[in-house]
Amino acid sequence: MKKFSISFLFILVSIFSLSSKAMDLVYSSEKNKVTEKSVIEYETVVSGSVLLDRSNMDSVKTESTTKTTSKSPTLRTNVTKENTSLFSIYDAWISLDLDEDFDGYYSELTINFDADYVYNDYAEVYAEIYINSNGVDWELLYSTDSFLIYGNDSSDFYSVSLSLNTDFPTGQYDLLIDLYEVGYSGVAATISPGEDVDLYMLPLEDKVHEINPYDTDITYVISRLSQDNDMDGYYRNLELEYEINTFDAGRYVYAEIAITDTTTLQRRILTTDNFYLSNGREIVNLYLETGYPTSRYDVTISLVDVYTDELLETAGSGFSSLNRLPLESSDFDVYSEVEYEVVVSGGGSFGSVLILLLLLIPAIGNRNPIK
Repeated sequence: MKKFSISFLFILVSIFSLSSKAMDLVYSSEKNKVTEKSVIEYETVVSGSVLLDRSNMDSVKTESTTKTTSKSPTLRTNVTKENTSLFSIYDAWISLDLDEDFDGYYSELTINFDADYVYNDYAEVYAEIYINSNGVDWELLYSTDSFLIYGNDSSDFYSVSLSLNTDFPTGQYDLLIDLYEVGYSGVAATISPGEDVDLYMLPLEDKVHEINPYDTDITYVISRLSQDNDMDGYYRNLELEYEINTFDAGRYVYAEIAITDTTTLQRRILTTDNFYLSNGREIVNLYLETGYPTSRYDVTISLVDVYTDELLETAGSGFSSLNRLPLESSDFDVYSEVEYEVVVSGGGSFGSVLILLLLLIPAIGNRNPIK
């Protein structure tokens, strides 16, 4: 409850507007009460790809090399740091190079990063590049050869082109780069998706999935938002309706819904009940109870085979109806009605205040106008 103490000289203005203000407060209170479910609907029919590129690239001192790679079982665990005050990774950027089946997912990419040394001198370093598809485990993708950097020179950035052979199902992947000084075992610098969005949610797939594209497509997605108790424009209920076109009907599948906070990049994954794949519409209703702070969220829908874990189709950033949705869970969607109490210094009832006002009116009428 908020209290406002009003001085005697302020009584004149307050009393004239007291009755109208009281009506306004009641009106505001009623207006903010949720009496019916309001729905915001987003629809996208055409899917597109996201191409991350850097238009003004400096000349590369380190020669670019093309490597073929499969996912490594080596996980990034028990990270120790060393000489972190001497090194940093100033920037990283990705070029997505080859998409043979034109589905918006790439099997070849080029990873570029610019490492800096605090002294105006040469340092010999190498890097390990990790990949992540589930928001939890960072798996080693590639280890570079050693190379030289000089101070904070921007022209000494490292570039490596990779071709993904196998073990990379169609999906969204994050990258992380650890930098090491040659001769030391600890990580000297790291750059992650939280520090550079160019490393975040890259649309990738391996050569196997390029050659044999899936026969299942999500052709459009509608997202409906409802239930906003605190009237802040952020909603706690999300309904997803999507259309499936498939030549592979009858497979036993489930839908995986990934919800990513665009501010913190925290990703939570929900799964539906199993169902048989068919041509038609599917509807998923999500009721966000806890754990979703007020923010904008990106949503991804993936269809996964129950028995083989094969990813059949993904709908994500290509659909505007899944991007930057205003969401919050019930524990953040709390309506609180603000109450106001007018307290007059010295006490007294409304009638006594009115008497004081009447006594002041003659004095006000006798005031000389300003010339």
